[in-house]
Amino acid sequence: MVAAFASHIHRVQQVADAAVESGRKVATLGLSMKRNFALARELGLLRLPDRAVVEVAEAKSLPPGRVCIVSTGSQGEKRSALASAATGDSRWLDIGATDTVVLSSSPIPGNEARVARMINNLVCRGAKVVHSGQLEVHTTGHGKQDELRTLHTVADPEFFVPVHGEPRHLAAHAELAIRMGMSSDRVVRARDGDQVELGDRGLLSRGRVTSGGYYHVNGHLVEHSRELFGERLILGEQGVVTVVVALSREERRLLARPRFESKGWVGPEKARELERAGADEVAAAVQEHLASGAQEGLERLVRRAAGQFVNHSTGRRPMIVPVIVET
Repeated sequence: MVAAFASHIHRVQQVADAAVESGRKVATLGLSMKRNFALARELGLLRLPDRAVVEVAEAKSLPPGRVCIVSTGSQGEKRSALASAATGDSRWLDIGATDTVVLSSSPIPGNEARVARMINNLVCRGAKVVHSGQLEVHTTGHGKQDELRTLHTVADPEFFVPVHGEPRHLAAHAELAIRMGMSSDRVVRARDGDQVELGDRGLLSRGRVTSGGYYHVNGHLVEHSRELFGERLILGEQGVVTVVVALSREERRLLARPRFESKGWVGPEKARELERAGADEVAAAVQEHLASGAQEGLERLVRRAAGQFVNHSTGRRPMIVPVIVET
């Protein structure tokens, strides 16, 4: 099995050539790899005899030594073909001690932990894993400066918009074009969301599509609130604690013991004990507040008292939701 980017057809061709030369059939795993593989063959960009290609379902019936699978998932993406196979969740593939997995890529910055986890899962299943940390199985798919210079010489563009890379890469590519003689007003540096219009007057920047940052499709709604996703992060990692306080303002007393309820904070056995102790802490803080005659800030007080108790008792910071019921 070789994992590579589905868009890197030249790399897939190299893998397929090596597979055919060693007497193996080639199968694809992963929707984008299957689609790109078929389209590239149709367009004549990927040359492979029909007899050398099998469906991944057929590959299961062939001896492991007679099959090469080209897969997506080299970055350990969740639910990707290779990551699923590494955890034993693939419907097409059971990876074991007779298999070798080659990662023909290096981790994209930020993906190191995911790739390491996937490699560990593969090793735990008995597979041999070959990656760029051991052998030179990776060559970057990004052009070097000399290659970009050749591209500009051959293409001789009238206008130029550098794309694909981080801002520092785009800036370096734009500067290269200017050093090669392009006028700076014909080099457009664009960011995600910018509109670039090609018309009779040349290439023009037309502002941004959106000005409010990223938008997210959330069910039937479109959201762009950072606060919403911050709240979801807290709920997912720390849980939520709801504190219900019933009181009489007129009599300045609690009508019942405060009620703690939690989800995703601690396990049910420990939660019961902590919820009772937390209710006592909040009750004491509320009684003191009522006795002082203060009229405002009760919700903030309950949130602070419950939050301090929760953090001191467990070292965690779940979302605290105070609910005040007054009569």
